[in-house]
Amino acid sequence: MSGADSYSTQEGFRVRNLSFESKINELQASLRYYPLGYIPEQKRWSPYFFTGVTLFHFNPMAEYQGNWVELQPLGTEGQGTSAFPDRKPYRLTQIAVPLGGGVKYLLSPSLAVGVEGTLQVTFTDYLDDLSNTYVDPAILIAENGLMAYHLSNRTGEYLGGEPTLKTSTSPRGNPDVNDYYGYFGVTFSFIFPSGFIESAAAKRANIGCGK
Repeated sequence: MSGADSYSTQEGFRVRNLSFESKINELQASLRYYPLGYIPEQKRWSPYFFTGVTLFHFNPMAEYQGNWVELQPLGTEGQGTSAFPDRKPYRLTQIAVPLGGGVKYLLSPSLAVGVEGTLQVTFTDYLDDLSNTYVDPAILIAENGLMAYHLSNRTGEYLGGEPTLKTSTSPRGNPDVNDYYGYFGVTFSFIFPSGFIESAAAKRANIGCGK
């Protein structure tokens, strides 16, 4: 996933000039509900809804002077500094709640195709390394380094000069709303014939048995 202020139609966001890119890997366990039932032998169309729990890993990065830089270790919003003891480095592996739905269509007695959409509701506001306020340059440079400052305030790159002076009360993001992400996909399902599992189990039970 990725995002950039340069695509915004609002000048204020374009001046902020922040951007990120992150790969997301996830492991999901979900429960599915078929309001019309799921009986492939009788119904070709089967809509469904689902929810559950997702364990996901992300790592926001930004391109700076031709190189990709990991943002979380920098503490661009003062994480880990003595001036902001309440701002802890955010975890890159977290939990989300999936909310989704879709519909399956039976192509044959053994194969179904479907379309599915998912919204992952997270408990973090840092998927894009952006949540709270700017940090006074002197504090950020002294405790987290010059690179943290360069990637925290990128207004100068847009304006073609020095960055706009930001203090620790200058809003950088919105900490009142957590981030979320979603996706849309196509699924394929193989349907075992009725009685297949029982028949296979019975065959295994009879292996090696004399007559």
